[in-house]
Amino acid sequence: MPNAPHEIRNQLFQRASHLAPTILATVFGMPVPSHTEVRLESGDLTTCDPTERRADTVVTLRDDEGAPLLAVIVEVQTCRDDEKRYTWLAYYATLAERLRCEVVLMAVCPSRSIAKWSAKPQDFGQPGHRFAPLVLGPEQLPPVTDSDDVGRMPELAVLSTLAHPEERWIDVLCTGLDAIDPDQARLYTGYVLALLPEAARKYLEATVATETFPYMSEFTQSYVDMGKAEGEAKGEANAVVVFLEARGITVPTWAQERIRACTNMEQLDTWTRRAATVTSVEELFD
Repeated sequence: MPNAPHEIRNQLFQRASHLAPTILATVFGMPVPSHTEVRLESGDLTTCDPTERRADTVVTLRDDEGAPLLAVIVEVQTCRDDEKRYTWLAYYATLAERLRCEVVLMAVCPSRSIAKWSAKPQDFGQPGHRFAPLVLGPEQLPPVTDSDDVGRMPELAVLSTLAHPEERWIDVLCTGLDAIDPDQARLYTGYVLALLPEAARKYLEATVATETFPYMSEFTQSYVDMGKAEGEAKGEANAVVVFLEARGITVPTWAQERIRACTNMEQLDTWTRRAATVTSVEELFD
């Protein structure tokens, strides 16, 4: 099932290929080579080995002749995953070998805790060999305070508003989005609505209700619906585990993982009813 916090942020980078190099220059102060083209590339970084490796978004900056000058790998990271450090290194090395140009890997993190985890350098045996991505978290993204800036770079404004979900910055976003293409404004407003915390979402809903365009696109509505279904499934799965433990039935880690990984509400409902009568966790799955 698609994860809305991941997919929506990734969509912003894919819809605006210039977003990644703009962030490198404005947020990280990194010199970006003079170029004539910004190209969205395939994220497939699989090599000849059977392991499939697919980055979220890959963007290249190219010269007049189409030669790559800089490649940017964008990875949206919404949770801790220790294996990702090695995956990121593989992405970096594979793309550098393929394109023969400078490569930057940027981790986009919705929370400060995940940003802090992502920024920690990883040692790889030989002294001095360390790897860490550039990290774009709430502390690296300043609030967008001018509605004109929203119009110039709406994708960056969306990321900033999600990082700083305050009413004053939501007002700036709404004013700026009013001045761009209505279809794009509708889509990006929907993105923000899908990911804002409840209080900020209600404020934006009330604000947008006065506008002339619908605030929820079909794309975003599908992710909102999926997110609700995912939340309901997680709640039902937790209930099964708690019910079993309350009856004195041991639920080992492997069983908890199997139960919590299930997103089929019909199956979870069956397990919930069985949890009232079974005498072991193995019997639950029979």
